[in-house]
Amino acid sequence: MRKSILFLFAIVCAAFMAAQEQLPKWEKGYLDIHHINTGRGSCAFLILPDGTNMMIDAGDFDNEAFDAKYAPMFAPQVFPNSSYTAGSSIINYLTNVLGRDKLSIDYFLLTHFHSDHYGSVRSVSGTSENGYRLTGLTEVGDGIPIKTYVDRDYPDYNFPIDLRNNVSGNGGVESATFQNLLKFLEFQKTNNGMKVEKFDIGSNKQFVLKKDPKSY
Repeated sequence: MRKSILFLFAIVCAAFMAAQEQLPKWEKGYLDIHHINTGRGSCAFLILPDGTNMMIDAGDFDNEAFDAKYAPMFAPQVFPNSSYTAGSSIINYLTNVLGRDKLSIDYFLLTHFHSDHYGSVRSVSGTSENGYRLTGLTEVGDGIPIKTYVDRDYPDYNFPIDLRNNVSGNGGVESATFQNLLKFLEFQKTNNGMKVEKFDIGSNKQFVLKKDPKSY
């Protein structure tokens, strides 16, 4: 029995030590997929074989509303600690992966308009000097340039319901958060040259390698 306990303890220690090691840096020819755990929703970051990168979602849901609605379940704390927001945690992660001198996102794909995928505007949300509130995607995009943004229905947003005038929050889409996204997109498009596009189903031209496409 004692040997079994010691064996299990050794395995736990080895796993802990392995978790402390830095991930190996991306190398040309590799596809890196990072699932970034902030405790506040979905965020994946891909580095493609030629170095082109892509982020899919950047969530930040309202943990207090979650706790009230789903008690006794409760939302986890922001990872790595409570001094971070979800957006700043993602920015910190990308800074460590890419380095400060290469901080940019080639493609951002928003899968849908629920807060755990792009943010939730709350009273505690900061405000950018550019006029929009900072939460999830907008916080990440305020700190790191996004070159091309893609979602399912830009610029119409009228299927299956009119999201621009969805004040009731139908479909779980928070009106204030969605309007804040529109303000963010307009500012970044007008002032920083961000391309904003509707997802082109079946296209092989919307998401392309940018750094060294001929090699792959």
